[in-house]
Amino acid sequence: MTIHLAKVDFTRGELSPLLHGRQDTAHYGAALKTCLNWLPMKEGALRKRSGTSFMGEVKDSSKAVRLIPFVFSSTQAYVLEVGDNYFRVFNTYGQVVSGGSTPVEVATPWAEADLDGIDFAQSADKLYVTHAGKAPQEIIRKEDDVWEIGAYEPMDGPYLQGNTTATTLTISDRGDIVPFMTSATAPSGTVTQNSGTGWHAFDGNESTSWLIANPTPYWLAYELPGAGTKPWFWRSAKAGSVPSMLVPWSIKVAPEPL
Repeated sequence: MTIHLAKVDFTRGELSPLLHGRQDTAHYGAALKTCLNWLPMKEGALRKRSGTSFMGEVKDSSKAVRLIPFVFSSTQAYVLEVGDNYFRVFNTYGQVVSGGSTPVEVATPWAEADLDGIDFAQSADKLYVTHAGKAPQEIIRKEDDVWEIGAYEPMDGPYLQGNTTATTLTISDRGDIVPFMTSATAPSGTVTQNSGTGWHAFDGNESTSWLIANPTPYWLAYELPGAGTKPWFWRSAKAGSVPSMLVPWSIKVAPEPL
């Protein structure tokens, strides 16, 4: 006796070959092994995919082009044929022409070799186009047969022109409890150490440094100005092979004046 099973749900579309043996999944009963030239509908049925039609030949079939969608609404949609330093326009009825027979064509900065590197995003009647080697551009639809392209100019942000005037900014201070020291006691506080010239560690000058030659534990301290303040105290466990390369440090507030 032949048993015919009704299959009425195709909402899961074409199933991955890795799931062909997974009859235990909920998707299995609503899926197909192959779904070629059919489109699943959310209601469960299938419908034939839409066909294609020949709308026209590109400007030069010997060169590569990019087809970029330009969809303004459900009733106003275009495809831009972007080729070697130009773009042309197609709509639902075919190639958009001007004056009855001349294809609408706009010059662009993208050569044939640039086409694969183009990225784009659309907002209403504008299409923003970028390329790593070109300045950003915006394509504007003004009418069905009137299109323009121009450099994208942001309103603000990091793309503003640089300051070419004589006006400069100079840092007058810094957020640090220790000032840039010019000696062991100037401009304020006191720097002490058990070896070397310790205040160079606080002078903000990359060309100077506090050098230690003896491979023994050593310390460096900065005492805040004012009576009763405790010094900030740095201490190292040992010296490295190079005097200016200091190895593991600990930082603490000294319990007693040094």
